[in-house]
Amino acid sequence: MPLTIGKLVIAMVDTIMLFVSQVNQTTVTAPGIGVNNA
Repeated sequence: MPLTIGKLVIAMVDTIMLFVSQVNQTTVTAPGIGVNNA
């Protein structure tokens, strides 16, 4: 079980990091829109 949970956490972190990187790219491309949405 611990190994399965660990793999799940790693997968979640990878997904979150990918999402954050995409958000950062959008914010850099359109800082005004990013600030307004935040």
